[in-house]
Amino acid sequence: MKVLVVSGFLGAGKTTFIQRLISRSTERLVVLENEFGGTDVDRKIIAKDSGAEVQELTEGCVCCTKSPQLHASVMT
Repeated sequence: MKVLVVSGFLGAGKTTFIQRLISRSTERLVVLENEFGGTDVDRKIIAKDSGAEVQELTEGCVCCTKSPQLHASVMT
């Protein structure tokens, strides 16, 4: 399994980068998103345009409080 971590500041182009990566890939991709906001805007954009599966971890940091959920989600 290949894992690519994409991070950056708000407005840095993460969603655009992921959309372009998905459009150029021939492999089945799953996006695991660490969502801080109350709305799932990125999920809607990515899933609508690409049909890729998007899983979300909400309300927490994957490095600290959401670490167990991150591990379980990646293994799933």
